[in-house]
Amino acid sequence: MKNYSPRFEQALRTAFRLHEGQKRKSDPDIPYATHLVHVAFLLSVHGFEEDTLIAALLHDAIEDTAYTAEELAADFGDEICRIVMEVTENKSLRWEARKAAYIETIRGASDAGKAICCADKIHNLSSILEAEERQGEALWRVFSRGKEQTYRFYTSALEAIGDGWSHPIVDTYRDVLGRAGERWGLM
Repeated sequence: MKNYSPRFEQALRTAFRLHEGQKRKSDPDIPYATHLVHVAFLLSVHGFEEDTLIAALLHDAIEDTAYTAEELAADFGDEICRIVMEVTENKSLRWEARKAAYIETIRGASDAGKAICCADKIHNLSSILEAEERQGEALWRVFSRGKEQTYRFYTSALEAIGDGWSHPIVDTYRDVLGRAGERWGLM
């Protein structure tokens, strides 16, 4: 990655420490931290700056670990914390309410927040499609919602990301979503 620095290294090490032992939902043999690296890599390929890459590495830290926003701000600064909070879901809400609130937050998010959301969704959806090829319909037993609700959420996320923001990474997301819609018979 072109933006590799001691701060980036600190974020990478922090992400791996915080998510140690966690696995991907779509494939329990894959360590969760690979997702964080993939999201940061996608953003790096698309030319995003270091703060966005660092926030990408930490984008699930508040949501999925005991790491607090206060710790994040102390370790990486207020700007990184602000970006991460833009893409953090409120897990105290039920799925539908949580996803609806997330979509509205993304709609008004910064460019960095929208970019991280976009790369996150590209990797998540790509991972679902790859796992579905290997596991077939059995994959859907590990997700709380089926194909149609999953597709609707990813479509809503794409619309929110594109609200007032345009970037080539959005085209990549649109392509992956199109493949999912075709495979699932929803287009």
